Amino acid sequence: MFHGYRRGGSPALVALAAVAASALAGCSSLAPDAPSAEGVAVAFAAALDAGNATEACAMLAPGTVEEIESSEDTSCDAAVLQLGLPSGGQGLRAEAFGRGAIVELDNDTLFLVGDGDGDVRGWRVTAAGCEPRPERPYDCTVKGG
Repeated sequence: MFHGYRRGGSPALVALAAVAASALAGCSSLAPDAPSAEGVAVAFAAALDAGNATEACAMLAPGTVEEIESSEDTSCDAAVLQLGLPSGGQGLRAEAFGRGAIVELDNDTLFLVGDGDGDVRGWRVTAAGCEPRPERPYDCTVKGG
């Protein structure tokens, strides 16, 4: 969902916020702050590094799980560890925009959305394995909604 934005400039961040707000206008609750998003991104990367597919899939947005299962023709648990996602590492930067967030880790960039269902984590990963490309949208290994 958010993986189509350029890195580094304020116009891209404003665009990210606008798209996130318009795409999720029907949801009533706001997601937690950027540090919470960073915590989920780091936990997602740690689950992958530990080989815990079930935990990693639980942190994905439903649309992302559906995309993985559809493209890999198997369950998320069976597929997510085989996707070649990079080892995430520690959080370097996190920015939240209403219900959307981008988190840069040592070795990966992730996009997240506030789940709005009262979960204590408050965020779900919508895209991972994202590489910035100059003047072009991010290229993400895993993406969904």
